[in-house]
Amino acid sequence: CLSEKLETHIPNNVISGCLKAKVSVSGSILSRSVENLGDLLYLPYGCGEQNIAFMAIDTYILHYLQKTHTLSQETKKKGINYLTTGYQRQLAYRKKTGAFSTFEKGEENTWLTAFVMVTFYKAQSFIYIDPKIIEEARKWLECQQRDNGCFKVSGKLYNNYIRGDVPDEVTVTAYVTAGLLETNIPADNPVVKKSLSCLKDYIYDFSNTYTTALLAYVFTLAENWEARCKLLNYLDSVAIREGESQNPRSLCVEISSYVLLAKVGDSLSEGDLSCSLSILRWLIKQQSYYGGFESTQDTAVAIKAMTLYSSKVLNREGSSSVTVSSPTDHLSFQVNQNNKLDHQELVLQGLKGKYWLRAEGTSCSVVQVTSMYNFDHLRIRDNPYPNLCTKTHSHTLNIYLNVFSSQLKKGVLVSNVEHKDGHVFVYLQELQKDIPVFHELEMIQEYEVQHLRPSTVTIYDYYCPSKTAQLSVQQITRLQIWI
Repeated sequence: CLSEKLETHIPNNVISGCLKAKVSVSGSILSRSVENLGDLLYLPYGCGEQNIAFMAIDTYILHYLQKTHTLSQETKKKGINYLTTGYQRQLAYRKKTGAFSTFEKGEENTWLTAFVMVTFYKAQSFIYIDPKIIEEARKWLECQQRDNGCFKVSGKLYNNYIRGDVPDEVTVTAYVTAGLLETNIPADNPVVKKSLSCLKDYIYDFSNTYTTALLAYVFTLAENWEARCKLLNYLDSVAIREGESQNPRSLCVEISSYVLLAKVGDSLSEGDLSCSLSILRWLIKQQSYYGGFESTQDTAVAIKAMTLYSSKVLNREGSSSVTVSSPTDHLSFQVNQNNKLDHQELVLQGLKGKYWLRAEGTSCSVVQVTSMYNFDHLRIRDNPYPNLCTKTHSHTLNIYLNVFSSQLKKGVLVSNVEHKDGHVFVYLQELQKDIPVFHELEMIQEYEVQHLRPSTVTIYDYYCPSKTAQLSVQQITRLQIWI
């Protein structure tokens, strides 16, 4: 029997009368992800990295369902459609050399090419992938290997936050090596052997926790238990067991997921099992209502780790009962093999406060309490240039963005502009420190309507969405946003 107390925290500025709460129970840690296959994240996917990440997530989930004999024909058909579309989209980012780029006109990218190679390799179980594409990607990667075994860095790492005192070349080499091993290339292959030799020089360099976690996973795949043990021992010593990390949550999700992959990649000791369960429970708490995380990459790595853990460790048989209690509620749920992927959901009468959860039985259960409310909260900076409005035209809106960044790296480039679900997404590949960026968007108003409501312009780091700024836009204006 397991008991736990859960307390919900509701902001003080909730609009009166809009608060609702419900509790859902399922028998799988991936039930939300399966239910929302293809829609785990409400994020644009107008570049090669984002597209292949969505494709990878779907592939991990389909493999998990197939391995656990829970893949329905409906889910399989849905997943195959997503994979087929993703495959066709990804080919637009393929270069003549066999490598892949982030944008159609971008440069070849070492890290992304490895990601595509692995994802295409695994997706072959469900859709047709031209084997020449995988082979040419692998050959291009092999040509990037230096004499010391490390791989040259072409293109940019997708996330500034994974950079540290360890050279980018080491992180990229670890990622490429993991990719080669995941495509069943043995550890004694000359290319892999050289790259592992390069990485061994950094086993004791603990200046970048992300790279250390990735190395632990690489040496687990390579079955180098001595190196794996050293890396995991260090990671266990710096694990945050209480409180919050100062790092962005998306980065913590990736690091924790690589540690979990390393832990469950070998036969689990009792200590590894306990630690792995703690990591898994923390990851589940970071999931959104739809089963994803903050960005494409943390979602891809986390789903990969969770599917591996679930398929290797969690009991596929058995049943359990779950009770959720509060001063105003007493709800009971039964979880068994027939409904483990379903979401049993009930409305709570007690909208805020403390809940007591009690579970007993022999199967996994996931309990989620969801509070839904609206509140007024916009980080708005008044227009500092009221006399510098853009030139107006009937039914036309011109918006100028003046963006300052104190942390993002130098360089300015609008890589892509796309329209999706009533939103316009402008991709700024990089921003130069304290240098204004002006980008014009012309929007045509097709219909006159009354009582127009303000819209918003948001700028955020794609891989750390919590790093954001937002402005409300009522009419034609000149906007200034600080990050």
